[in-house]
Amino acid sequence: MQDELIEKIAGYLEEWCGDSSERIINEVKSFGDTDVDSIFFLEIIGPIEDDMDIKIPVKEVHKRVKSSFKDFCELIAELLEGK
Repeated sequence: MQDELIEKIAGYLEEWCGDSSERIINEVKSFGDTDVDSIFFLEIIGPIEDDMDIKIPVKEVHKRVKSSFKDFCELIAELLEGK
């Protein structure tokens, strides 16, 4: 997964939800993933859709992501590839 995408999504979480992008990036680098409150993913869907010109199905977020930052990034990467 691209570091640039990880940093960008971590930035959305910090800007829109107040979660620490530094914590997220450090945990992903150290442990391969990190937990994020799932409601935060739902809060950043709109800004990501607007900025990246993709449609993020909420159903897919609920089904595939749960609270996994890595899984959310993989979903966004797949949607960007299919764009």
